[in-house]
Formats: sequence, C-alpha cells, structure tokens
Amino acid sequence: MNDVDLFMSERLKTSMCATQYFNAKELPEFPELCVDMVISWATQSSSPPLSVLAQRFLRTVLSLPSYEVSNPSHGAFKIQDILKCWKRSLRVLVLDREDSGPLLSHLLNETCLLLIHTIDTELPSNLAYSLIRILQKTVEIVFYENWSFALKPQASCFVDDRMRAELLSLVSGMDLARWTSHSNEENLFDFSTRCYRLLLYTMARSLFAQGYHSSIMNHLAISANDLIAIFQSDDVLLFRMLLTLLLIENTAIKNGWVNRLRVPSAHELFTSLLELIGFDRYCLIDWLVSPETDCLAYLLAYTKRLAVASTTNDKDDEVQQHRWRPPACWLQLHREGVRQVMTDLAKSLKKLQISGSLPFAPDLLITRIHTAVKVLSSM
Repeated sequence: MNDVDLFMSERLKTSMCATQYFNAKELPEFPELCVDMVISWATQSSSPPLSVLAQRFLRTVLSLPSYEVSNPSHGAFKIQDILKCWKRSLRVLVLDREDSGPLLSHLLNETCLLLIHTIDTELPSNLAYSLIRILQKTVEIVFYENWSFALKPQASCFVDDRMRAELLSLVSGMDLARWTSHSNEENLFDFSTRCYRLLLYTMARSLFAQGYHSSIMNHLAISANDLIAIFQSDDVLLFRMLLTLLLIENTAIKNGWVNRLRVPSAHELFTSLLELIGFDRYCLIDWLVSPETDCLAYLLAYTKRLAVASTTNDKDDEVQQHRWRPPACWLQLHREGVRQVMTDLAKSLKKLQISGSLPFAPDLLITRIHTAVKVLSSM
C-alpha cells in the first residue's frame, strides 16, 4: 500500500471507531482537514479515550514518508502541531494518572512506537528536537514516574518490562554524531546543538535510573570542559545534568563499578563550572535564587559529597573515604580556588539571609559549605 492508501485506511478505521463509540463527526477525506479535526480531538476533546484514539492516528500519519518534509512548509508546521498536542496529552494523563492509568499505559505504548518509527528519520532539526523532547519526557515518566525532574528513580506501575527495555534500547542506540555541531553557537533555525544537548541529558537520566550500561556510558564519555560548554546556554538543563552525573558517580562508588565510569568526575565538573564564571560567587547566587534552576539542590549534593571525604580515626572507613576523596592532582590545582569561592559564598549567603533577601532558607547549605571548606583545608 502506498501512503495515500495507508492514510485512507487509517482514516476510515479511526472515523468508524470515533462515530460509533464517541459520537464524533466523521473524518473528512481531504488529508489536511482530516488532520486538523484529529488534532482538535487530541487537544480539545473531553473524552480521554477519543484523545488516545486521535494520538494513534497522528502517530500513523507522522510515520508516513510524505509527512517527512525536509524544508519549512505547511506540512512541517502540521507535524509540529501534532507533536505539541502529543506532548500535551502525555502531560495531562501523567498529572491525572490515578484516574487515567490505563489510558496513560496505552499512550505510552503509542509514544514508544512513535519514537521507534520516526526519531531516526531525516526530519528537520526543529521537528527532531520536538521528538527528542517527547523521548526525554517518556524517560522521566517510565523510569522516574515524574513529568519534570526527580532525584530518585521510581519505575512507573503503568509500564511493563518490555516497554522499559525498548525505551532503553532506543536511547542507547541513538546516533549522536548527526547532531554534533562544530560550533557551540545556536540560532533560531538550527536545532542541532539543542538536539545533541537534550539527547546527552536523556542518556544521563537513563543511565542513572538503570545503572551501568556500556553503550550509554560511551556516549557520555565527554571531558568536563566540553560538557559545560555544551550545557552553558541552558541553565535549567545545566544543573539537572550536573546533579544527575553527580548521582551517577555516587551510585558507581557505592555499587562498585566506579572503575568502569567514563563520565567526568563531580569535582572536575564543579571546577569547570567555576572557571566558566570566573570563580564569581555572585553568579552562583544568581543561579541559587532563580526559580528555574536546580542550583540549590546541586550545591547541597556537591558539598555533601565533599563532606563524605572528611578524615576520621576509624580505620574501617579509610578505604571508603579514599573512594570519595578528590584526586591529588585536582587538590593541587583547584583546592585553594574552590575553598575561597565557597568561603565567600557562605559569607554572602549569611548577609543576604540577615537582610531577608533570599527566597529559601540557606542554613543547611551554609553548614555544608563550612564542612566542605574544613575538609578541603585538612587535605
């Protein structure tokens, strides 16, 4: 069957089901009008089952080569509309999963099929970015049971092992080379750098949730400076990536596979971040007070990581401490700079707390900074 026949066949099946079970209007034969009506079902229908039916039809339409346009056109914008409504429907079902469990499970299955059939096709970078956004959100839902960002993996009860395996295989098999840009500069029309950055983040989230995975680990084998350069233009993803990589390293140390770890160390990433901002504590404060970033969670986690390397007289802990301890070369190059910026940051936070200028209580962070400074001074 050619594209026209496939489209008409799916239109007929979807239309019959919609009119018979949901009292919806019959879908028009003209493709553009048909897609417009299905998009309205997916985004405006008060019936979740009809919305899922619409999603299934849209997934089929998106898989047709005739919709894989290579230049900005009416067809390209049509696909963008499809992807936006798809993501919106996923979000609605996730936030209301207690009442929409079966529908969420069905839509997640359809989403996996959508991604498997379309994400490696030669779509324009802006459309590919929309697909990768759906992939990233699907990873969060499946492995963390969360729409946004979670610090602990939690397998969704609406997903079976087969779907988890398919999703992990899809993520680990992504071709990053096609999105690697020779320049870190971004423009409004080329989404390649954004695709590359979001794929790296999605891979890191998958690795943290599933544990050691050689293919994903190889994809994330990037120097600390390069990784900071890739993420520096997106503050939200920057700190979520730093925090995720820190948690991956913590897990590797605890579970005994740190020798197979190829991601940059937490200490290297922290100093690369400080070098990016010229060791400016005020830039750190700007990130801390921003409601959009997870800088507070990241600094709490990193200062706690440094505190674990504190000296003790308990010989049973010496081996464990050595595994958490910053390497000697890092201490030689960066100890004084890190210690100074942390000391200055703690002082500034205390002053801002006294004047009531902080949107959060900084006591825990200040305490951990002081502990980290003492640990660094003792090494």
